[in-house]
Amino acid sequence: MGATLVFVHLGPTLPKHLLYNLHGMHEMRPNQEIVLIHDNELSTGKKRKIPHGVRTFLYKSEDDIVRALTDHAYNKNFRNGFWQISLIRIFALLQFQLLTGTKGVIHIESDVVLFKNFPWEKFESLQELAWLQFNENRDVAAILFSPNPSSASWLREEIKSAILEDNELTDMKVLSKISNAHPKKVILLPIAPTPDSGLFNADISEKARLRNSLGSDYFGGIFDSAPIGMWTLGQDPRNHQGVIRKGISLLDSYVQPEKLTTDSSFGDRLMTESGIPIFNIHIHCKEPKYFKSTNFTLAIADVCKATKGELESHFSSRAFLENGFDFIKRNGARAPIILIKKLLS
Repeated sequence: MGATLVFVHLGPTLPKHLLYNLHGMHEMRPNQEIVLIHDNELSTGKKRKIPHGVRTFLYKSEDDIVRALTDHAYNKNFRNGFWQISLIRIFALLQFQLLTGTKGVIHIESDVVLFKNFPWEKFESLQELAWLQFNENRDVAAILFSPNPSSASWLREEIKSAILEDNELTDMKVLSKISNAHPKKVILLPIAPTPDSGLFNADISEKARLRNSLGSDYFGGIFDSAPIGMWTLGQDPRNHQGVIRKGISLLDSYVQPEKLTTDSSFGDRLMTESGIPIFNIHIHCKEPKYFKSTNFTLAIADVCKATKGELESHFSSRAFLENGFDFIKRNGARAPIILIKKLLS
């Protein structure tokens, strides 16, 4: 059996983009083993929304992880504990692999889509952990590969020890700390084709250029950790008062997405103008329409349009309402007073 594709979603709801992504992946690869990890018992209605053939796994809270996160420094009220959930999500993935003994687990975040030419067989041959790097201090679990339960156990202990030592570590920072400390245990998936690629930010070191392009020949292409999707399809509108903003420069990113040129003639594959495959896109804006289209071709088309200058931002009522509910939850009865003060200031 090949690698198992795993999604993790913690919380009582199943967002539309996740459900569309599950259906899209199942339709694209009907024989692919796909697992959804969750932490709430699913009602009959929710189970019906999940594609037939997608397995579910119920994550159960672990006492040592709860203790490790007790003094976590980040705001626990922000988006229902976003920073803590981002860390727990990785522990949930590792719990699944440890308890089921599954070999070859590919985790993707719910807002990441894989295209038809994704190199599944290359992952099946890997013996090391692998994930993506955003910059010098932040790695991304947009795609995270764990080859076996032994690697899962090692990573679990490394993350737990790191957050006990430093309670300000986020999921991105802790993965960065681990990959930088253990370059032989963790492979960085290539985000540019060569060390001298124009996609790289001019300020990054030669060492970072080499490490973040080293696997491009092996995989036969590159991956998007977040910047390409953020720049071309827009950033999460919850970060911008409901506006999906495109074309925003990401000065701290290793990749300069504004330098990307694409070839739009391939339809269901995303290719650079020089013929290099981009195997996934991180749809940071989470617009459901991109996850609904067959083989995610709408996302590919709009990425190609953006690289040719079509970068119009637009308003998302969905995200605006989510922001409002989050604001009320964080501030309670004080929310109207705070809002009036902001409007008057």
